[in-house]
Amino acid sequence: MPEYRADEFTVGIMGAGVLGAKVAESLQPWGSRFASGAVAANPGRRCRASPAGAELGEFLQGTRVLINLLPNTAETAGIINQTLLAQLPDESYVLNLARGVHVVEEDLLAALNSGKLKGAMLDVFSREPLPQESPLWAHPRVAMTPMWRQ
Repeated sequence: MPEYRADEFTVGIMGAGVLGAKVAESLQPWGSRFASGAVAANPGRRCRASPAGAELGEFLQGTRVLINLLPNTAETAGIINQTLLAQLPDESYVLNLARGVHVVEEDLLAALNSGKLKGAMLDVFSREPLPQESPLWAHPRVAMTPMWRQ
């Protein structure tokens, strides 16, 4: 299994605010690089949202690890879909730490099965609890860390 260094991966953070800034701050000591428009350059500042429209494609093409921290809005539902995933470099990673409605799970599975994505880490799902028959449970390229709710 090949070894990678953090500075070999450009991280793109979709989502502004406290969480995005904290994730960026946490990754900086590891030498992570950030995709243009993903985070503010100055420590302590809030993250900027990933660009929209034509700029989003450029942002995605430069992102090897995509971290989703977007809020749940009408505009963000289904945003991680076939179109978005196709714009990432081959063998990229997707981490969805926000809302299950952001990911079109069938499109994510297709990207994983084709090799487009090297892996995915999912903290939330479109249906919770995740149905036992979901192929995500047994997929070798999926790590799941279900969010616990009280």
